[in-house]
Amino acid sequence: MRIVVIGALGVVGKAVSTYFTINCHEVICNDIKKSPGIISLEKAIGNEDYIFVCVPTPPKEDGSIDISIAEKVTRDVGRICSAKKHKFNIVYKSTMVPGSCERLQSILKEYSQSFNMAYNPEFLRQNHALEDMIRPNRIIVGSDDVIFGLIMSSKA
Repeated sequence: MRIVVIGALGVVGKAVSTYFTINCHEVICNDIKKSPGIISLEKAIGNEDYIFVCVPTPPKEDGSIDISIAEKVTRDVGRICSAKKHKFNIVYKSTMVPGSCERLQSILKEYSQSFNMAYNPEFLRQNHALEDMIRPNRIIVGSDDVIFGLIMSSKA
């Protein structure tokens, strides 16, 4: 498979990209930080099987989760895929609260109706992220599309 990992330099992104690389998949890394091996989103998207969004969701001053980075990435992915007339499969692995997926899905629908979306929360311990990705103690996948959800639960 060809997998794009957005947020590849973060803890979750590193674990996801390393996991899929170890399992002999082609992994295309994207991150806001510039680093060797990091590809622009425009170049990364277009011929992938899956897009994994692993961006930070830091706490706001009031303690709620800030999903603005995920929202920006979602807009960028939607815009790029729409311009390329590309059907895509997107999986969010960022920490989010209930209602966040509906928000991100509504953003995607502003650009395209041709996508599958799933949420696969990460349960990665600090300093053990790759180990936890390789041998997870639980796998949870949420999706409006039952078939896509089942496919993702077998790959997550």
